[in-house]
Amino acid sequence: MHGHSWLRLLFTPDPIAALAPDGKRSRRQSRQQSGVSAEQQAFLDALTQVEVRLNNPQSKRGWDTVLGLYSLRPGSAAPFRGKDLRRIEQLCARLWLATGTGRSRVEQVLLTHIAAACDESSLPFLRSALDVKRVADSFATERRQLVVAALAFTALLHDSEAARAELTTLLSHAHPSVRCEAIECFAQIHRSPQGRLAPDAAQRLLHIAQHDRAFAPRFIARDQLARAGVPVPPDPDAAVYAFRASLGRAVCTVELTASQTLADLADAILSAFLWDDDHLYEFALTGDLRDRRFVVPTESEEPLFFDEDEDEDEDEDDAPLETESGLQRPLGTFGFVRGHSMIFHFDFGDSHRFNVAVAAIHAHKTPRAKYPRIIDRPDKPPQQYPSAGAWR
Repeated sequence: MHGHSWLRLLFTPDPIAALAPDGKRSRRQSRQQSGVSAEQQAFLDALTQVEVRLNNPQSKRGWDTVLGLYSLRPGSAAPFRGKDLRRIEQLCARLWLATGTGRSRVEQVLLTHIAAACDESSLPFLRSALDVKRVADSFATERRQLVVAALAFTALLHDSEAARAELTTLLSHAHPSVRCEAIECFAQIHRSPQGRLAPDAAQRLLHIAQHDRAFAPRFIARDQLARAGVPVPPDPDAAVYAFRASLGRAVCTVELTASQTLADLADAILSAFLWDDDHLYEFALTGDLRDRRFVVPTESEEPLFFDEDEDEDEDEDDAPLETESGLQRPLGTFGFVRGHSMIFHFDFGDSHRFNVAVAAIHAHKTPRAKYPRIIDRPDKPPQQYPSAGAWR
């Protein structure tokens, strides 16, 4: 799952046991831990420091001066309940209006403890957390991940119908990144031990995969359906995709059929630019190379290819085999929408980053046209090796 490593515990066969460092925690043991440990008391004392800092917004001291806040790891003791949990929520809400160095880290810690509590009474707070709007909010993505994961944990660990309903509502949230997180968690809590999705859950994801207005949720839904062995019917109105690729001021437009692949798209772009295709490459399908969920090929699909002239003396039985790559998936299976933009990252040494946009989607092929086809190419394409002359 995308987010903090401890949130990935949602995917373990027994997430309840996995929440504790020794792997032996249970609900019954949690209820028995009615006392407050030294670490918990230090954390509660740190909350007082947070409150003092919030009451003095003019202070020039950074949030990193708050002591004892980071020593208590979620899951290492019984989660906070009742008035302590409400206090953490209230301070977290006040942090949304605060500034200062280290503020995001404090919010992360408080949100993590709220998520670890898996308490239905926190649902109104979690709902409000998704609506937070801050200028230049660098923590926004992580906040959404934590909130959605908290809902999924509450639904899974306590069989909470209210949390399930809240998570289902997020499948149609206004923000695409929230929908993506919700889709992943929704699929996880509705998947059987054999990896199958419940029929109603599969139907919801099919609707998203085919009709969501943004690319990312469609892609994530299709990925989750594929994991469960549920095919997504091809879009009857998407026979040909027109892509506009640019590198600096140089621009080309190429067309490919829905049955052709990202590898074919890469070849078409490079042909339009009159470049050689002798380097590794990848596509960042959302334009973010850091979010590896949307990068093709995935790390597990490497190597992409092998040089036939390399290691000629190597035994054929010992030679590495070329792995099947997402680059060979038909374009029609990705869920592209008109106007969507991505990055074609070519030659990891020189790191050329082409901006690629879906310029149009056509329902029919052009009669007698041969695809891929170059609609237009740059008048003056940039040189692939501008410094090559200096080596001669």
